[in-house]
Amino acid sequence: MLQVELSTSAAVEAAEYFERKGWLPDAANIWLRLIGTDPYNRQARERFGDLLFDLLQHEYTLGSVGRSRFLLGLIADSFPTKKLTAAYFENLEQVLAGRTRRTTPGAIVLCLGPGRCGSTSLVAAIEGGGDACATHENPPLVYWQPFEEQLTFHIRRFRLLADYFALVLDASHWWLNALPRAAAELPGLKIIGLRRENQACVQSFLNVNGRGPNSLNHWAAPGSNLWAVSLGDPAYPAYPVPAGIQPDTLEAYQLKCQMIYNYVGEYNEALGRLAERAGGRFLLVRTEELSEPTGAARLSQFLGRPIAVGNSLNVGTTIDSNKLQFRF
Repeated sequence: MLQVELSTSAAVEAAEYFERKGWLPDAANIWLRLIGTDPYNRQARERFGDLLFDLLQHEYTLGSVGRSRFLLGLIADSFPTKKLTAAYFENLEQVLAGRTRRTTPGAIVLCLGPGRCGSTSLVAAIEGGGDACATHENPPLVYWQPFEEQLTFHIRRFRLLADYFALVLDASHWWLNALPRAAAELPGLKIIGLRRENQACVQSFLNVNGRGPNSLNHWAAPGSNLWAVSLGDPAYPAYPVPAGIQPDTLEAYQLKCQMIYNYVGEYNEALGRLAERAGGRFLLVRTEELSEPTGAARLSQFLGRPIAVGNSLNVGTTIDSNKLQFRF
């Protein structure tokens, strides 16, 4: 593997050279390193995903759930390229062939909230109810400014799954800016909004993402170099970083806190506006209400099936939402 540090342009040139020579692991390694420093680099994400698929796909049997999850993992780290999209739906259709096709499509539901708001717990409760395909942040990511490929992938997946399950649901923070397109193309779509009190939500983000110079800040504009970056950053809004801010300072920490406060507050305000105009297709639920009888009753009535949210998941972590059973 190439170990020297390269500029972005030199790294791209080296990766393309390795591809031409057939040295695919070396090329994939460079594309991955480029994504690691700039998760917004679509070229690197696409090339990495396609290359890794070529290298590893033979290890996963066609028509298996394992192959679907392998592909979803690749797509999460890269992008829904034509190659990965075609492979995923070829496999999913074979997985579903073993199920009885419904005479009428099942219900499709999107659950959204800013994050750290109980969505994983709700998904687990619905998934355990039978004849439901409930997922949490099922790839591909939908960027804060969505790409067409991301939206068409999800809409196609929802339609296909609804032919086999009475209820299809995905929960993620990234659905907010995708709602207009989803509502237009998925007749009868229902939407659940989860709203957690702003201060508690912000503190939960800080607990999970950290507070120091090497902590994550999904909300900083690209290139600030004050915090670590992650592959999921493009799914959040990017706030500008004033010049002169130094890493590992109180000023940097306060700026990060303010960005999260802005994001959570703006997101919750958007949920309030949705509740006012979306009518009976939208249910707004407080996070604190999820484990209460009143919350369970409202969710059960809205979804037309009994819902009882049990143990709270992802408390202080993201471990539960990363479990494979929440991807399909």
